[in-house]
Amino acid sequence: MNKILVTILGLALLLLVVPQSALADESDLVVEFEDTPLFSESDFKPGDSIIKFIKVTNNTGDTQPIAIEAINQSDPDEMASSMDILIKEGSSTRFSNTLEKFFEGGETLLSDLAGGGTLTQYDVTVSFNSSAGNDLQGKALGFDLIVGFQGAESGGGGGGGGGGGPLPPGLTILEDTVTATDVGQTSVTIIWTTSYSSTSQVVYAADGEGYAFELTPPNYGYPHATADDSTFVTNHSVTITGLTPGTTYHYRVISHASPATISFEHAFTTLGIVLGIEQPLVSTPSGQVGNGAITGPSSGVSFTAGRAAGTTEQGAAEQEPGEEGQVAGENIFTGDRESEETCVYNNRNATPFIIYALLVLISYAWLRNRTRLSWYAVSVILTLAAVLLWYYASCVLPLWLLLAILGWFVLFSAVFETEKYLARPKL
Repeated sequence: MNKILVTILGLALLLLVVPQSALADESDLVVEFEDTPLFSESDFKPGDSIIKFIKVTNNTGDTQPIAIEAINQSDPDEMASSMDILIKEGSSTRFSNTLEKFFEGGETLLSDLAGGGTLTQYDVTVSFNSSAGNDLQGKALGFDLIVGFQGAESGGGGGGGGGGGPLPPGLTILEDTVTATDVGQTSVTIIWTTSYSSTSQVVYAADGEGYAFELTPPNYGYPHATADDSTFVTNHSVTITGLTPGTTYHYRVISHASPATISFEHAFTTLGIVLGIEQPLVSTPSGQVGNGAITGPSSGVSFTAGRAAGTTEQGAAEQEPGEEGQVAGENIFTGDRESEETCVYNNRNATPFIIYALLVLISYAWLRNRTRLSWYAVSVILTLAAVLLWYYASCVLPLWLLLAILGWFVLFSAVFETEKYLARPKL
């Protein structure tokens, strides 16, 4: 079986600052991950597995239920059924099933963790089913892991202290808000919305530029990137300038709260250089496979078989040039130009042909009884004249051909007469 390459990409999981009613203090729950990102494996073949730990410390004064959940799942190619996840606490198995079942289960209780600084370790093993075939090559799967105190939704009644809130949500980019606006010939504005305040950046590449998406800032594998705007906002807007007219660009938006949150790939096409009225090209998102490609503060996990995540087929639809404007490079003519009209025969067009006919007759009369050298010289001159005549008035093709044939017939006749004259015995 050919190797099916699977790259496991992830981001560190950090605790969000959530409302007081949900969590007394952000230090009440401390989560430590073995690596940052948690998973980062290449050449992950069917039958392989990878294990990483998550250490959780409960600093509250009460026992708290610890839960884990997969959010922002993206499995358009149904890879989750071929991936297994095993979560153990010591020798106790807390969860064991396919990723598909893990996604469907939502919030999963791991264990009750005593307070007062008690620490426990959960070992998470992700395995690639050995029966997976080559049909998974090039497929993609992504999700985010989030850990927190399990509890009722906010808004519960009074009573004594303690009690954790629900799992804190990870920072997400709302994919349906990622839009290219104000598309011009050399600039565009990208807007998007995040679940809470974060920074703004866009990475992008033009059609034909080689790139491979990766989790390495600042460009994340793309050839171009805007400066990271450190202003924390939820409604983001980044303007890109210096673009090439009439070119399709592929881009991702990036927001930071703690680790980076990276969207799926989208595309837009800049306006072409036009004559007359500007004709815009449609900007459409492409490569969308779900909400929140890689998000944080949570443990974003992405699996791809054979190629990096987000390299699915892209393409922004272009609006065909309309009647009011055409993209440069098309044949566009304005005003009273007659270049597309059929050449019209008139007296002015006939003048060169008349001159040529007279030259042929004069040559015939002169060449009689002349030497071959004279005939060759006149032939060259008449040939050049015919070429110039064709260049000047090629639209009257039948007349030109008629005169050319007539001319050469006359010349050959002159040669024949000359040969007879030269062969005639001298008295």
